[in-house]
Amino acid sequence: MKTPTPHRPPLVALRVRCDTAGMTMTLAPPRPTATNPHHPLTLPLVIAQYALFGMTFAATSVLWKDIIGAAGISEATFGLVLAASPIVGTPLMLLGGHFGERFGLRLLPTLGAVLLMLFCGTLAAGHPSLPLLLLAVMFQGVGNGIYDLAINAAAVDYERRSPRSVLNAIHACFNVGAVTGALAVGGLRSAGVAYPVIVGAIAVAYAALVVAIWLIPPPTPAYADGIPQKPDWRGTVRLMWHNPALRLMVPLICCALCVEGLVGTWAILYLRQDIGVAAWIGGASYALFNVMMAAGRFGNQWLVSVIGARRALLGAGAALVLADALALATVQPWLVLVGVGAMGLAAAGLFPTGFLLIGRAAPGSINLITGIVFAFAYIAFAATSPVMGAVADAISLRVALGILALLGVVIAGVAWLLPRGLETARLDPAPEPDPAHMAPQSR
Repeated sequence: MKTPTPHRPPLVALRVRCDTAGMTMTLAPPRPTATNPHHPLTLPLVIAQYALFGMTFAATSVLWKDIIGAAGISEATFGLVLAASPIVGTPLMLLGGHFGERFGLRLLPTLGAVLLMLFCGTLAAGHPSLPLLLLAVMFQGVGNGIYDLAINAAAVDYERRSPRSVLNAIHACFNVGAVTGALAVGGLRSAGVAYPVIVGAIAVAYAALVVAIWLIPPPTPAYADGIPQKPDWRGTVRLMWHNPALRLMVPLICCALCVEGLVGTWAILYLRQDIGVAAWIGGASYALFNVMMAAGRFGNQWLVSVIGARRALLGAGAALVLADALALATVQPWLVLVGVGAMGLAAAGLFPTGFLLIGRAAPGSINLITGIVFAFAYIAFAATSPVMGAVADAISLRVALGILALLGVVIAGVAWLLPRGLETARLDPAPEPDPAHMAPQSR
């Protein structure tokens, strides 16, 4: 007797209806096969990965002035050096999504953590030459790309399995780590601790994280249909192109990455170098940026549930323009600090909202989707760093930071083009599984 084919829960539930009011799109969450098939320590591990990544980003943001001085290079040269980071990391993110699907969830975070250890170890040598600094930034670029891809894919995977929404809180842990790192590094530098000692300690923390990754069992496959998806990033790109929500999420994530990267690197450099504040104030400014971003992320889930994703993103773009204008309106340190904090609040919901929508509407494997989106985002970041450095050398860093306002305009434009149905799309937790739609267990 022929065995009936079990019902396979769809990865995407997408309904498009065109009428006189325009296009309406509803993004329905996928139906999980279990409420939470993760190991109990999976969520703490993901939180630790985000927090350490935020700490690393904050530490290097505060220390770039010292590293530039030790290397004896100009801002324009520094901008070109930073461009090497995403340029090297971009192609490997596409490969990373492929190999993550093929070899499991442990490979990507391990490889990313090891490369970030090499980045910190190279800087820990002290007084870097230009070639050594370039090598360190290349380690950072590849490591950041692969590590960022891995932890975002893990967070979205956890969100899709969890009976409650946790993605905004997970992203906020990056900011909590950044606050801790910025304050700690600013205080240590003001106390006279050399920067090689600080980055060496971060390298040790990544070594401990690698051990934890291999001690905690990885999660089981998200869908029990018994048929793994074929890793095909070209086909995924084609499917993404035909999905209007995913197509517009690409420039949104590009702008989100550029905003966080530019504020973390250039706004802090502006405060320390052009405004002339002490190292601990530079660290405090980045801490303020991340405190406001963390607060915004904890409230973002509620905001989107009330006004919808489209309106929330429109407001974020407009707020970013106003915050950048506030930061650059004067050279008074306190007002610049207020502007930097306001930029953190304005940009808080960009990443979580974008990845929530990607996780719900992704037409393929989440590792491949995340790798493709981050590849585009790192290309955008690679283009902005040399522009920032060139404008800073030719005119001033204050003028160059006006690029952040332009990014806010782009974000608002992308939000305006999103399907109107996203205004009523609710990013709520995934529903409890329906036994009638679950594939029977194989014997």
